[in-house]
Amino acid sequence: MRGALPATVGRFNFNAQLGLPGANAACKANFACSQACTRQQLQAAPTSELAGLKDINTTTVTSFWAIDSTAPILQQCNDDAVGGSGLNWEYGTAHTASRGQQMTLNNSTGVLGPVVGGIQCNIAGTSWVGCCQ
Repeated sequence: MRGALPATVGRFNFNAQLGLPGANAACKANFACSQACTRQQLQAAPTSELAGLKDINTTTVTSFWAIDSTAPILQQCNDDAVGGSGLNWEYGTAHTASRGQQMTLNNSTGVLGPVVGGIQCNIAGTSWVGCCQ
């Protein structure tokens, strides 16, 4: 775990790019040789790296989007709308079946909660994107 990008809805928009390319570019720009953390990388991170974590704006991190290329695409905020990109983490409304997955973070202890699915990509609040090496 190198750090975290600011909290965002499930339609990632970082460095003027949508989706994972934007998140990866922002991670690399802020933390050399890093990319957006996958669910698996977050779950493997030592609690000592997650405890007290703040994003690049010094906001306390309390949850993460669970980026998982092995999960069903409709649990990865896939832009499945008619005419959409068909890419994960680019869906920005709530009128299709596409949802996201999140994990809470106990910022005091560094302990992650379970993966929770069915999260509305645009209207159910925000979570953070971690940056891993």
